[in-house]
This record gives sequence, C-alpha cells and structure tokens, in this order.
Amino acid sequence: MRFRFQRLTTVYPEFAQRFLAGMRDVDGLSYAAIYARLAAARFAESDYHARHMQALGHEAENCFLSLEPMQRRWAAENGASFRDKHWIADIAVEQVRAFQPDVLFLDDLYVLDRPLRNRLRRACQSRPLMIGWRAAPTDDFSGFDDLDLVLTSIRGMAESFRRAGANAATLHHGFEAGVLDEFTPPPTRDIDFSFAGGLSNLHPERADMVTTLLARTPLEIWGANPHVRFKDRLRWLLGRAGMPLRPKYRMRTLPLAYPGRIHPAAFGLDYYDVLARSKIVLNRHIGCAGSDASNMRMFEATGMGACLLTDNKRNLGELFEPGVEVVTYDSVEDAIEKVGYLLRHDDKREAIATAGQRRTLAEHSFAGRVKTLAGIIAEQFCRKAA
Repeated sequence: MRFRFQRLTTVYPEFAQRFLAGMRDVDGLSYAAIYARLAAARFAESDYHARHMQALGHEAENCFLSLEPMQRRWAAENGASFRDKHWIADIAVEQVRAFQPDVLFLDDLYVLDRPLRNRLRRACQSRPLMIGWRAAPTDDFSGFDDLDLVLTSIRGMAESFRRAGANAATLHHGFEAGVLDEFTPPPTRDIDFSFAGGLSNLHPERADMVTTLLARTPLEIWGANPHVRFKDRLRWLLGRAGMPLRPKYRMRTLPLAYPGRIHPAAFGLDYYDVLARSKIVLNRHIGCAGSDASNMRMFEATGMGACLLTDNKRNLGELFEPGVEVVTYDSVEDAIEKVGYLLRHDDKREAIATAGQRRTLAEHSFAGRVKTLAGIIAEQFCRKAA
C-alpha cells in the first residue's frame, strides 16, 4: 500500500542560532533553498524519514517547525496566515492542511501537545494515522492515548505508555549511511577519546562520569560551555585554595581545569566530524533509558568507524556483540581501564571499530529503520480497518 507521510519535527535552539548565523542571505532565500541547506547540515535525523519513505514509493515530506525564518517563508509563499505569538503551531496546522497526510509522524511531543494534535486532526479532510515519538524524560505517561501509536527506542518506556492506556511499540534509531559521503577521504583520527552530547541537568550521572574521566583519561568533550564567567573563575580559584566546590558549579569550571579539552556542543556535520576523528567514543545513556541500550550515539559512532565504549545494557547483545563490535563498561573504573587498554592496542581497537561499523551499515541503517517503520504503519492501517 502507498500512503502520504508527513513528519513534523523541531531543531535545538542552539543549533538554529548557529545555522542562521551562517546564512546572512536568509531573507532573500526561498523556503526550498533554506530547507535544502538545513537538510545538508545533517542535524540529528534531518529529513531522513521523508527521503527514505520517498525511496519506498510513498509521498513524503518533512517540516522543521521551529526554524522561524524558513517557516515564515513557507507561510508567505503559500498565503498562510498565522499569529505572531503562535507562529509554530499556526504554520504547522497550515502545512498539514496543505499536504493532507495519511500518516502524521510527530517527532517532538513537547511542542506537539494534545491541544495542537487536535488542531492538526481538524486540518485533515480524513482522520490521519497519528504516530508520536518519545524517547526522552517523561513524568506523566497518561496524556498520549489520543495517538494511534507511540513509538520509542526504550522498551521500558513503551511498557509505561501501555500501562497508561496508549498503544506503544519500540523502534531503534539508525545511522544514515549517506553521511559517510561527506567525509571522503576520511579524516585522520587525531582525537584519542571523545564525548559529544548533552551534559545538562537531564544528565547528572553522565556529567559526574565525564568529570572523573577528564581527570584520568585523555577525554575531550563537546557539549559543555568553554567560556567561563568571572564568578565561576573565582569559585574555581577558591576551590584550588581548599574551599569545596558545589556540584552544580563543577561543569562550569571544567575549562579552567582542562584547557583545550572542553569544546562547544557540536551539531550536524561538526558532530560527525568529531566522531570521524575519534579513536574511541564514550557513550552513556540518559537516566530515562533505564536498563535499555537505545540512543542514537551508538549507531552514529559505530557508523562513522569509531570504537564505541558504551554502558552495559540488558539488550545490547541484540544490537552489537560486546567485545567484538563494541566495548562495554560496568563502572567508571572499568571504563578507565578499557580506555587505557584500547589506546595501547591499536590493532584490537581498530578491529572492533571496523566490526562495529560493518554491523551498523548492515543492520542499523536509517534506510532499514524506515522500511521497518513503513511496515509498522501498514499494520496500524490494518488494525484500524479491522
């Protein structure tokens, strides 16, 4: 069966700010031109869902709801009206009204909340299959039963959605193999050990681990603010004089303790460049993942040919063979020991990295994930028709 697939997603504000800062001609560009540049930046899952759905023969489009100049350009080109204070929601509704999807894939359920989902349904001439995605911290699982299906990469989270009355299933992230074409020939692996990702209040255990690893390994991180405020510099100096430093200030003062090893967050091609240059990439899941291996970094790091060092999870063996395709750790001390071993044994590390990349390209490609998603959609249509 063929269907019209529309994905609604958002981009991080920090990425949007950097992206637009590099587009001084944005005011003179069409929606299509801005969209093409955004897709080429390879942020997160970019337009991969739509691209691979089209390859399967479906009509598909992707909408980046939170990139304001691009969305306002779409509204101007299509004669769509909106309220300035509600431009994200109003333009999204008009994009759905214009496309008339059979399937709405909602990637950001924080923005695409229940009231907005109701507006999106009313914009459709016939009720679309509405699928939501959530693999992030969730306090209340009870507000999603209006969706036809909630997809998540975390099995424990899917179980929580089902207990709260929603129809839920799991689908893993994947790696977009086309990214490798952006790095031909591959860069030199001149970073011994890296971590690129979030270190906010949502990731306290990860932040603690990174702080320890900075002191005892050659770890470099992309994700902390490398600019230190005067107050934090003073706190650091007082800490060196013996005054205890409160935990919430530790991340702020890391650039002073480890100069040259703390970098701004990397997004899109800059992020993939870090992975392509890394010998070893650290992975630690967010707390809401529980005992599941589920995040994007596993597939991105292995896909780019780095040796992945990841926290040991109950289902990791379903995705990669530990010790052969990836390396696992059970504690910070275990991670420190394995980093040292891998950096001393190039042949072993490179063999694991090669095997991990081979597994990801064969079984964890984004094209394969979208094919699986298309099958899930077909099953949901059959379920609705029954």
